[in-house]
Amino acid sequence: MNIERLNQGVRTLLLVGLLGVFVWLLLSHLRDDREARGFGRLRVGIGQDPGVRILIANRLPPEPQNTHERVAIEILQPVELVAPDDPQGKHEFLKPGAVVRIDVLGNDGFRLSSRDWSDGSKDRNWAVQSFLLIPRQTRPATDNRTDREGNPTVPNPRLFEAADQRAVFRLQGVDPKNQPLYRGSLQVLWNSPKDLQLINHLPLEAYLEGVIAVEMSPSYPLEALKAQAIASRGFAYCKASAASAGKRPFDLVDTREDQEYLGAGFSTLGVVKAVLETRGVIPTIHGNPFIPLFSASSGGYSAAIDDVFPGARDLYSRESLSGVMLAKPDPYCLPGVIALGKQDTHWESANDILSQDIQKKLAQAMQAAANQNGGQQFGFINQIRVGRRDPRSTRVQTVLVSHTAATNAIEIPAAVFRSLIGPQLIKGTLWSPESPKKVEGLDRKFRWRITSYGWGHGVGMSQVSAWQMAHQGLSARNIIDFFYQDTDLKALW
Repeated sequence: MNIERLNQGVRTLLLVGLLGVFVWLLLSHLRDDREARGFGRLRVGIGQDPGVRILIANRLPPEPQNTHERVAIEILQPVELVAPDDPQGKHEFLKPGAVVRIDVLGNDGFRLSSRDWSDGSKDRNWAVQSFLLIPRQTRPATDNRTDREGNPTVPNPRLFEAADQRAVFRLQGVDPKNQPLYRGSLQVLWNSPKDLQLINHLPLEAYLEGVIAVEMSPSYPLEALKAQAIASRGFAYCKASAASAGKRPFDLVDTREDQEYLGAGFSTLGVVKAVLETRGVIPTIHGNPFIPLFSASSGGYSAAIDDVFPGARDLYSRESLSGVMLAKPDPYCLPGVIALGKQDTHWESANDILSQDIQKKLAQAMQAAANQNGGQQFGFINQIRVGRRDPRSTRVQTVLVSHTAATNAIEIPAAVFRSLIGPQLIKGTLWSPESPKKVEGLDRKFRWRITSYGWGHGVGMSQVSAWQMAHQGLSARNIIDFFYQDTDLKALW
C-alpha cells in the first residue's frame, strides 16, 4: 500500500512538473511573440526619458516664423512663473483661468500683464533674458527645489510634467486655426528688442503623443501607429542629442521643418497605447541611433537617402545611412492609397506652376547664393527639363534650368528644386516621363506642368504603406524592418 501511494505521488509530481514546463514554454512563447510584435513593457531600458525642447512657431500668415512679437497665455492648471537666472529669484503664481500677456521691453526684458496677480496689480517688468512657466503639481514630484547650499533652484523642465499628465496652458494668437493646448512647461526666451521665442519643455513620450496624432491619422491601425512612434522617437532623440551637443536653445521646431506638433488635445487611446507599448524604443544601426525619415506616401518606390540628404550618417557619424534608407519598390503604397481613398493626394497629382513664379523663387535663391559666395545671377527661364533620374526608382535626381543670364543650364538637385518651388506644388520627386511640360494658359501665360507620384521626399517609411502593412496583419517590427534595412531596435528607457 505504501509503495502504491509512493508511486502515485511520484506520478503526481511528474505530472505537475510537466505541466509547469508546458506553462513556462507557453509563457515564453507568448513573451517572445509579444516582443516580436509589440515591444511593450517587457522591454524597458535602464535610462531616463531625456525630454525635449520644442520651438513653437508663429503660424500666423503669411508664413510660419520662429519668433513672436507678443503672446497671450491662458493658464489651465496652477503654475509658477520663475526666472532661474535672476539673482533675486523672481517668481509669481497664477491660478487656472488666469491670462497673462507678454511683451518684449526692448533690451530690458519683458512686461507681463495680467488681472490675476495675487496683489491685484496689472503689470510686472522683468529684466531677464528668459523665464519659465511650470506646473505646481508635477510628475515625478519636484518638491525639493534647493541646492546643497539651500539656494533656490529650478528642476530641468524636460524631465517632468503636470501630475495629471494633462495640458497646463493654452496659447492665443499663434495659430489662425486654433488655440493650441500644451503639456509640460513653457520657456519664454528674449530673442531681440522686438520679439521673443516660445519653447515647450516636456518629456519625450508626452511630445510623441502630440506628434503621432497629427503626423499619422489617429485612426490608423495600432501597428502602424507603433511604427510611427518608433520612427518619431528616433527622430526626436537624435535631434535633441545633436542640439544639446551644439548648445542650441531648442531641439526641434513644431512644423514640417522637423515633425508636425500641435500640442495636446489631438491624441486618442490608440495613440496613447502605441506610445506606451513602444516606450523608449528607437531604431539603431549597429547600436548607433539615427534619424529614421518618413513621408506621407512613397508613390510606389521609395527614394534613396543620398538623393535627398547626401552623405547622411548616424547620430555619432560612424555609419553611412545609404544602406539603411535606399531606393526600393514599395508594393504596399498603391493598395493603401486605394483603400484609404487618397488617390488625388497620395498617389498622382499634377500642378501647373507659373513660369514667372518659378523664376522668382529661383532668382531669390541665386541672389542669396550670390550674396554669400559670389554666385551667378538668374534671368528669364527658357527651359526646364530633367537632368538625371535614379535608374532604380526613376525618381528625378537633378533638374536642369536654362535661363537668359547664363550660357549653360544650371543643374539643381531635385529635392532642392522641390523645396524652393514649394512642397505643396511639387509633392514629390517621382515625376511622370513627360514632366515638366510647358503649357500655355487661357491668360496666355506659360506654366510648367509637373505630374508627380506620392507625397513627400519619399525617404524611409511611407505612412500610407504602413497603414496597408498593418491592415494586412504585419507588425510594427515588420514595418520598421521593411523601410529601414539591417537595423535593430533598442529600448533606451
